[in-house]
Amino acid sequence: MHSTGDGAAGVPVLRFVKRVYLGAALLIALLLSPVSSNECPHEHKDNKTNVIIISFMSNKHVASITSEALETGFNASLWARQKDHNSLVNTKFITVKHDQDPVKKLRECTENKSALVVVYGPMGDAHTSRTQSVLKELNVVGFAPFTGSSEVRGWNPHLYFLRPDPAAELAALIRYAVAYLRVRRLGFMHLHGVSYGEREFELAVEWLTQMGYEFCCVFSVPTSFEKPAEDRTFDAAYEQFIAGRPQALLLFGSPLHDTEKFIERFLSDERASGVSLLVPVYIQNTFMLCVKKVYDRDGKVSTGTIVITGTTPLPNDKRYDAIKRFHKEITEFFDAHKEVKEAINSKGLHLDDSHGAHLAHGWIMGEVLSRALSAKEWLKDQTTFRESLFNQRRYIVDDLVFGDFGGECSEKVASRGAICRCNQGGSVVYLKRILENSRVVPLRSGRITLGTVNCYMNTVRLHPPLNGLFILTKDQTIVNRANSIMFSGAVTLNGDGSLGNTDRVFMHLLNTTESDAPDALERELTTRITTAVFGVVDSSILNHNGVAFIDPIPLAPRLNSHRPDVIHLSPTVEQQFFVLAKYLTHNAFARPQAVIRNEAAADFIDVLYETMATHRSSLGHATLLSADDEMKDKLPRSGDVFVVGLSADDVPYLVSHLQECQDLRVFLLFSDFALHYDLLSELFQSGLGAERLLFATHLPHWADTNAKSTTIKKYHAAVREPKLWSPLSLLGFTTARVMQEVVQHQDRMNPKALVDCFYADIMVIVDDMRYGPFHSDNCGAVSGLQLETCSVNYGATNISVWSMARALDASVREAYPPTTPSMVYRSRTVLGLSVPTFVWSLFAMLSLVALLFALIVLRFRGDARDNRNAPRKPTEPVTLVFTDIESSTALWAACPSLMREAVASHHRLIRALIVRHGCYEVKTIGDSFMIACRNPFTALQLAQELQQVFLAYNWCTTEIDKLYREFEVLAAEEEM
Repeated sequence: MHSTGDGAAGVPVLRFVKRVYLGAALLIALLLSPVSSNECPHEHKDNKTNVIIISFMSNKHVASITSEALETGFNASLWARQKDHNSLVNTKFITVKHDQDPVKKLRECTENKSALVVVYGPMGDAHTSRTQSVLKELNVVGFAPFTGSSEVRGWNPHLYFLRPDPAAELAALIRYAVAYLRVRRLGFMHLHGVSYGEREFELAVEWLTQMGYEFCCVFSVPTSFEKPAEDRTFDAAYEQFIAGRPQALLLFGSPLHDTEKFIERFLSDERASGVSLLVPVYIQNTFMLCVKKVYDRDGKVSTGTIVITGTTPLPNDKRYDAIKRFHKEITEFFDAHKEVKEAINSKGLHLDDSHGAHLAHGWIMGEVLSRALSAKEWLKDQTTFRESLFNQRRYIVDDLVFGDFGGECSEKVASRGAICRCNQGGSVVYLKRILENSRVVPLRSGRITLGTVNCYMNTVRLHPPLNGLFILTKDQTIVNRANSIMFSGAVTLNGDGSLGNTDRVFMHLLNTTESDAPDALERELTTRITTAVFGVVDSSILNHNGVAFIDPIPLAPRLNSHRPDVIHLSPTVEQQFFVLAKYLTHNAFARPQAVIRNEAAADFIDVLYETMATHRSSLGHATLLSADDEMKDKLPRSGDVFVVGLSADDVPYLVSHLQECQDLRVFLLFSDFALHYDLLSELFQSGLGAERLLFATHLPHWADTNAKSTTIKKYHAAVREPKLWSPLSLLGFTTARVMQEVVQHQDRMNPKALVDCFYADIMVIVDDMRYGPFHSDNCGAVSGLQLETCSVNYGATNISVWSMARALDASVREAYPPTTPSMVYRSRTVLGLSVPTFVWSLFAMLSLVALLFALIVLRFRGDARDNRNAPRKPTEPVTLVFTDIESSTALWAACPSLMREAVASHHRLIRALIVRHGCYEVKTIGDSFMIACRNPFTALQLAQELQQVFLAYNWCTTEIDKLYREFEVLAAEEEM
């Protein structure tokens, strides 16, 4: 089978479908077990209460294998509980086939008053709607109805839902689409005229609008149970839908003919190749049948990722204690019924990914009912039992929780924490994904857990996600490794599935190469919802527009550019220099030197000069290195030195040099330290010289197990393995924590909204860390260090100076205590004037001198039209020179904007040479010159030099040369 997209289900999906039907006969056989009966009991046994469970799970519109699996699982639980000698009840399970009248059997069993009666089900929306009045009349509760639409939900004391609200499944799938698939084009499919799908579509539109999104395309046609939509109507709606090019599709069509027709066409349509399909459990069987049909017909299925909801864990997901016990008891149930054991052949049937889940669901429902029947005072009569179900009930089945259920109560009681008018207790929606090997695996990240505050989803608001990106470039070892570590810390705070403010931050990885990274990021921004880039980035990424950069770590150190779309949470280079300079001058150390490897090394030196001057000191000798220069032999043997631009190859030399030179101290930038932390830690294991390698940081110690810091306590709780604790991992974690706090104040989420939130909130406080104040004013033409006073896109506070010795051992104290630098630079003075004043004064004086010089030159040199250079004697010969720009008309037509600048430069160059050679500009016509020279030699020199100057001049474009080449090619072709 053909498959496309990531995780597309091809032939494996077909095998999955075939296994479903393989188990049908076996499940029917299972239902012949002694636990099941078709007669109502008429007497009590062993002083226990008789409880009759009548199954309303049979429905002609639902595959029999589904209802049979649900009944078998339920039966297995009842059978296991019957073996408990402390049980207060004798249970009888009555099955009713879809061609029989379940209401008649219900009336028969309730009229003899010999037992409590419970209905298991009903199955399906229409069946549930039709049954409600009968349940009310007979004072019976429908236990664990299996429905698909939100239309049949709502307060009803005769329906006891143990599956989550279908709207919760919708919320889980929308959340997965925008926060994990991150699709920009999301489609929706539903039908008009039936209960399932219409309310879900209205709710989906409302939720997407709340988040600032909308559907790219919607398919919907009028239909009914009896009659499908007309072909012409269906075809027109489908073509309009597919033209919207959805990346993912929410499939909420009622399991009818038109839904089947849509699925089959969609799975056969090459235009839908790679589209992710998001399917609620209610139509899972219909969907899988369509997959089988399309494959049998076409030999392939075009689809992308297939994600299906679930209301119980997968039957093979043994992370849950309840599922472990399910395996044990269902196996014992099979073994106890010898008449079906041989037919099973293998006990693996109950592990089937689809109907095995229905078996597990039925078993869990039986476990809940057993708990509901566990107190004698609740079993007095039908009314007492029904009312007890809503007496603030919660059920715990090993590690699964159902509830809270509550009945009628006053607003006063509700305000004090009671659950009122709530007949729905399913609290978790699970997501599962069909893999290529035909198995279904849980999507742990897609699971949502509903709180008890809102019984139903109609009051829930969905929030837009903050989708962050860490870029892994596989051919850049340092970037790949550093971002992997930072991501591992940040991803621990990914959405928790609560649909609240702690469920809004989602970190993702973008795998690419160094050369393709800018294009890969552009593709990602175009096709996926992306809010911000995090982690280590090189200049090609950092120069990208259209996305926010939150606390980026440049691969090569960079000075702060004060871009409003770049938010620095870690200390900037300028802040680090400020704190380190304060430390140096506070301890009266000698002037530090500097060794800087960076393309902007001169700018780094300027900042260091300004910083040291602000602290009433100065910078010593500075060594500037190119990217290819080795640092070896460039470091001094004593004193203090700033080292900027450390490479992995430099680290061994740096460590050995420090250990050899006992009077030397080295100051690193935090980024250089963090990127090479593992190597530094390894080489400094002996501790020798570690106290003389220093850096500035705002972080608490990542490995301090005795820390009082709230940040570190939360970090250690999230990253439990001590060997994974590191500065980069902690940095990723703290950055994600800031994002969690920031998004709480945002109803919209996009790059601009994110950065604006920092400037609007001014100060951000997260746990025991503080960032800010941030502000962004109109800085006009201000540049350089003066930007510090008008635009603040950085916010690190409490920056301390650490030694490498402290990095290795949290018990070592900081070299300098936490401080928040003012970042106010003190101007140096020259001749009693501030530097800016002195510079402007000097500039004014030099300008006057230059003006006088220019006047003198003009007085004696003249210009190209100086009449003194014009030939005036009629008896002497005159040599005329004519110039013209070849194909100028075509050039003007092809690139008018370039020609304006080029012609202006052309004229300036010619007139300068006319003056130099003492010739005379007779006239100009367009771009042509007529020049008069006194003799032929001078004219020849002028012409020669004109050609040389034109050839050597930087025209700042290659477009004109390109056009000339095209003209020559055309001319050559015409001659041929």
